[in-house]
Amino acid sequence: MTSSHDRSALIQLGWLFEPGNPALASLVTDIGAAQAVSSLQKQPLARTTIRPELRAHDEEWLWQRAHHEAATDHRILVPGEPDWPAGATGIALCLWAQGPAPAPQPTTAITIAGSRACTAYGANQATDLARGLSEHGLTVTTDGGYGIAVAALRGALTTGHPPVAVLPSGLDQLHPAGHRGLLTTLATDGLLLSAYPPGAAVVTRNRLAHTRHLLAALTGGTLLVEAAPRSSVLDSARHALDLGRPTLVVPGPVTSIHAAGCLDLLRSDPRVRPVGDATDVLIDLETHQH
Repeated sequence: MTSSHDRSALIQLGWLFEPGNPALASLVTDIGAAQAVSSLQKQPLARTTIRPELRAHDEEWLWQRAHHEAATDHRILVPGEPDWPAGATGIALCLWAQGPAPAPQPTTAITIAGSRACTAYGANQATDLARGLSEHGLTVTTDGGYGIAVAALRGALTTGHPPVAVLPSGLDQLHPAGHRGLLTTLATDGLLLSAYPPGAAVVTRNRLAHTRHLLAALTGGTLLVEAAPRSSVLDSARHALDLGRPTLVVPGPVTSIHAAGCLDLLRSDPRVRPVGDATDVLIDLETHQH
């Protein structure tokens, strides 16, 4: 169990610094979160490592505000506590959460990703797959974005097993704004997660990339429904492959540019598996676990 001092320190560091900082992660691992805070307070902060929203403030204000944020009543998950998602260890120091559902775990959750500018075929496939997987007890997890991600969330919400959205912004800055209604529903019935604290409004390319990495780590496998060649959404599948997790794709029509990225993955990496329905996905996940 994480001590109260280390819990406070992890939240302070998570509030102050951008996630995905290997040097900071190593420092916390080597000397502990509380000692890491004490050490960092004795030296000038590297401005490029702290959150962009905070870089104009002086260091005294930053540490005072970080300490204040650690004492708020927000639901914040930290390593070593029962509700911490095991897959996030080493990728995030803490996670902000909103909603009654538990955090996704690799043994019971799956990431569904795909093009934002998806086809009607892709959206229908994502909805049907998410519904079928949720009905079998898997927690569907997406980034809440346009296209395939939101289609999957809508499919899962029709079942009794609520999905999870992992956002690249603070949970008071719902992203994308066009999905505010759906994300608000998730905050009531499912779960919103973010490695970014309230107030983190700037959705940068690095934040989107880190969120894709976190998504792949949180769940037991990644299902890619549509992706154009060189699409950044392909990174979700590559992260899953790097982590040794099942990586599954819906092949799609060979004449569609939206399926070309999936086909490229199938041809270039023998670990990638084609699937046509929820049963295929469940079989591959079960095979991997055994």
